[in-house]
Amino acid sequence: MTRLPILFAALALFFGGPAMADAPETRMVGNARLENVPDIPLSVGRAVEQSQSGRAALFWDWFPDGSMLIMTRFSDVSQLHRVAMPGGARTQLTFAPEPVEAGYTVAGAQRFAFVRDIGDHEQFDVLAKSLGGAQVRLSRWPFRPTIGY
Repeated sequence: MTRLPILFAALALFFGGPAMADAPETRMVGNARLENVPDIPLSVGRAVEQSQSGRAALFWDWFPDGSMLIMTRFSDVSQLHRVAMPGGARTQLTFAPEPVEAGYTVAGAQRFAFVRDIGDHEQFDVLAKSLGGAQVRLSRWPFRPTIGY
C-alpha cells in the first residue's frame, strides 16, 4: 500500500501531466498580453478600418434656395455642411475644434443658427452665420439649449 502513491507519481511523470503541458504562445500587443491568440490577417484589419471610417450625414433643415443643411462628422467632430443640389458635393460651413450639436436655417435668409459645445465644458454657444461667412454669437448657455422642436 505504501508503494501506490509512488507508482501514481511515476506514471504521472512518465505520461506527462499539467506540469509537462506545452507552454502557451504568448506575445505582447501594447499593454495586452495575448496567449494562444492567432495573428489577425491584414485583409481583416483593412476591412475593419473601412467600416470604422464610414460616416453618416444627418439632415437638419432647408435653405430658402432649396439647398440642404446637413451635419456630418469631419475629422473627430460633427460640423455643418450645405448641399446645393441632389447628389451634389457638400460644402463645409462650420470650422471649429468643438462639435456642432444642431443647426437650423433662418427663414427667408441665407443664414443659419447653430449650437456648438465650448471646449468640452458643458457650456454651449448659440451662433448665427451667413453663407458668406460672417458669424455672430447670440448667447451662451450653461446647458444644451434646444432650438427648433
